[in-house]
Amino acid sequence: MKNEKAKETVIKSFTSDLMNSNDEGNVIVIREGAAPKQLDAVKPNKVHIKGVISAPSEFYNKRKHLHNPDKCHVIYDKNAGSISLILDEQFENDNYKVTGTITDNPDLNVFKINQEHLFGIKELMGILKFNRVHFVDKEANAKIVLSLQNFKGKIEKVLTDKSDLRGQDEKTILTKLEHELEESFTLQIPIHKGGKPYVFNVDICVSATSSDVQVWLESKQLKELQDSSKSYMIEEELKNFSEIVCIEI
Repeated sequence: MKNEKAKETVIKSFTSDLMNSNDEGNVIVIREGAAPKQLDAVKPNKVHIKGVISAPSEFYNKRKHLHNPDKCHVIYDKNAGSISLILDEQFENDNYKVTGTITDNPDLNVFKINQEHLFGIKELMGILKFNRVHFVDKEANAKIVLSLQNFKGKIEKVLTDKSDLRGQDEKTILTKLEHELEESFTLQIPIHKGGKPYVFNVDICVSATSSDVQVWLESKQLKELQDSSKSYMIEEELKNFSEIVCIEI
């Protein structure tokens, strides 16, 4: 098979007389054969990163020397709990966007606080036992776990009978539960992923039926912290972008 190496045909056009020049003339090069394969078109380097609420500030603080702050901006939404950092905004096809979102801490969600979730005695004992690290007082954790393990409750039913002169009768059965279980404990744990830990008190609530005892956890302090923490976390993160235009949506 013949070698398909590209050939070159050189055509010289002697036009020096027309150009009033002493040059030999113009040279036209004609190449024959397969053309070299061109490189694939370079795709735009558009980067969109999603992470915890601190992701935009962490990205910017480590790479701020690579980006002009006058060509960047931040968009944030306190209600949604999100921040988006856009870098190199002048390049539509190859800019950077880093978004951070406030999400619940799964370690806290295990406790099901303020969720009206009813635990059995053994179920709650296991949760508290294996999440001891989040207790401010580790000895208090051991004490509660032990009391759950040896839980003994006395259920007393009281019948009240009320009547008035009009002949109306009201009979009520009240259930009273006596136990030695601790009434509360204190946790130190972040409310949201990537956030700082908070210290708050948790109440242990117990109710009884004729055949079972149920437990649930409540915390007024946690509810108050959850209501205010999103706004606080957003404001703290925005302090990292003092050189950049920040717009609330």
